[in-house]
Amino acid sequence: MRGMSKDGGYGGDAKRLTGEYYSLDVRQLQREGMLRQGQTSDYHWYMKGKSVASVGLSVEMDRIIVFYVRHDANKALVVERYPILLKGVDCNYGGQRVWFACPAGGCGREVAILYLNGVFACRYCHRLSYLSQRQKAWERATERARAVRLSVGGSVSLFDPFPARPKGMHFKTYQELRSKYADAKMRAMPDEFPGLRATSRVRS
Repeated sequence: MRGMSKDGGYGGDAKRLTGEYYSLDVRQLQREGMLRQGQTSDYHWYMKGKSVASVGLSVEMDRIIVFYVRHDANKALVVERYPILLKGVDCNYGGQRVWFACPAGGCGREVAILYLNGVFACRYCHRLSYLSQRQKAWERATERARAVRLSVGGSVSLFDPFPARPKGMHFKTYQELRSKYADAKMRAMPDEFPGLRATSRVRS
């Protein structure tokens, strides 16, 4: 297991971003078959195609044990053995969805993602925020508009014409995307550019 460099201190600075920390997503582990009882595996984080950190995982009946090496405040290596309870919830259409029970003392929230900030805990315990929570409303709308454009094969520029309907896409789906794009684009243009707002509607 590689040493952890994104650990910081538990509880860290207020409202730092979730993207600044290594994380474990229980949904991904379940999809990849890494939550089978008795199974052991290694989980890696990658950057530019190269593994930059990893942890060992060992699954027991109702919990997963995470093994990892981190640096303490004195830069000495510390080996952690960290148990995390798993909670299963039956889905309406069959099957079961698994959640982490946040292992931070006094928490126990059922969450999908835990973040490593000295120890693994939920974003509430680590006082982390999402990038979107720091964005202005028009910035979030811009991202939504760009996402729609990309979904139909267009560029990210809001000043380019809306792309033609891709081959194989249902007309109704295409029209719904055009409508979502028009709404997002209207919200994306800052108030100081009223002229741009006035020209942002997509023709039907």
